Amino acid sequence: MKALVVGTAGKVEIRQIDRPRPASHQALVKTIGGGICGTDGTLLHGSFKGIEPAQYPLVLGHESVGRVVEVGTDVTSYTVGDVVLLPFVPNPTEAGRPLGSAWGAFSEFTLVDDIAAFEAGTVAGPAPEAAVAQSIVPASIEPLHAPVIVTLREVLSSIYVSGIDVAEPVVIYGSGPVAMTFARLLRLLGATQIIAVVRSEEKASLMQQFGATTCINSRAVDVAGAVGDLLPGGVGAVIDAVGHPSVINEALPMLRDRGILFCYGVPKEGSMHIDWSRAPYNWTLKFQQMPRKDEEGACHQQVIDWVESGDLVLGDFVSDVVPIDEAPAFFADYLGGKTSGKIVLSF
Repeated sequence: MKALVVGTAGKVEIRQIDRPRPASHQALVKTIGGGICGTDGTLLHGSFKGIEPAQYPLVLGHESVGRVVEVGTDVTSYTVGDVVLLPFVPNPTEAGRPLGSAWGAFSEFTLVDDIAAFEAGTVAGPAPEAAVAQSIVPASIEPLHAPVIVTLREVLSSIYVSGIDVAEPVVIYGSGPVAMTFARLLRLLGATQIIAVVRSEEKASLMQQFGATTCINSRAVDVAGAVGDLLPGGVGAVIDAVGHPSVINEALPMLRDRGILFCYGVPKEGSMHIDWSRAPYNWTLKFQQMPRKDEEGACHQQVIDWVESGDLVLGDFVSDVVPIDEAPAFFADYLGGKTSGKIVLSF
């Protein structure tokens, strides 16, 4: 089957790998599409925390959706024809030889685990972590838009554990899919003042569409000074949805007393010097590098409810749908910042 693989030199290519075989508690899934995430870009650069060079080549992808085509004998939660979210290939092989897995969902066929089989004791041992977040997608949702649900669930679960008070002003650094998602969800949760830090007027317009009430172009003005002019008392939280080490030091002076600097995702650097000389006396730095699957899964129904009520329109987040065969060439545009929203690879 086809799969998107990255080698040690960061080269992305389509390779033919072995189709996974479902165990009794698993369902085999034919992939429909998968969303590209910032994690995939970090893996291409070889700088993802916890992934060592010896683990390459890696099969990429962790935001996919597909249709169940086969179920194991102990599966009760899924039936053939179900469209499911978050299938993986945890142990990919190529002609019988092991490959590394960066969750492996950019593959023609993937697997979901039926957590009910573990809960009933039909299958021994703990369920895989992702099983609690693997979910059926309602028939009313366009499958190629469904990967956006993963981002929405991850960000919503992160907001819930962040300590961010939506009654306070919030600054968001970034204008990509994660920043767009933070802005939209914070507005749905009641935030009324969201300042987006962007790098162009085009990105400012985009973030305003997703709920930002004010946008600051970091290429045109001093960001900390501009925020201070708007809100002399500081802001309750700054969200780093970029992952650049400069954001932390630039953002600290913006915080009010006991404000929160919330860094989402795996940073591009593993260490840095933090200068808190201009920060308030009391502040908190929080990293959310890997949203927990149990917390993500717990947010599934809330996201679906917002989609079905029209409060969230999944297609608004998608800027490009790219056939999987064109993915290697398209990654250059993605890494170069030439895309504006969520990119979905279609199979």
